[in-house]
Amino acid sequence: MVKTENVIDKVVFTIPYVGYIGYFVRTPIGFTLLIVIPATLLITIEIRKIIKYQKQNNQKKQKKQIGFRLCQKVRVYYYEVVFF
Repeated sequence: MVKTENVIDKVVFTIPYVGYIGYFVRTPIGFTLLIVIPATLLITIEIRKIIKYQKQNNQKKQKKQIGFRLCQKVRVYYYEVVFF
């Protein structure tokens, strides 16, 4: 233990009942509410973002492929008209 005459700092402010949060987190219900549920929500949100991003990229690739196929058809048609 520290003697009171050896303490040189003073208390500036206190936040009452903050220690109860630490005790609550140590219980199974508290751990679930404050750690597991928010972590699950974050993971779910990130997975949704990844899926959305992949769908957008697939749509862009499909549009590029359609445009490329259309260009090939136009070229083939052009060559048929010009050379025949």
